[in-house]
Amino acid sequence: MKNLFTDLDSCAWSLYDGGWRSTDREQLQADYSLTDAEADALTDALRECERTLQN
Repeated sequence: MKNLFTDLDSCAWSLYDGGWRSTDREQLQADYSLTDAEADALTDALRECERTLQN
């Protein structure tokens, strides 16, 4: 899973395009075997994606 976090923003956008949202933290963590810190970072990045599209 470490490769996923080489570019967190592009990863978040890819997940967002696939239908994942920041509220899906637990499912993301389970599906991708993320640590708590990784899941937090990813959901924060997804939240930024959501904010960007709302503006």
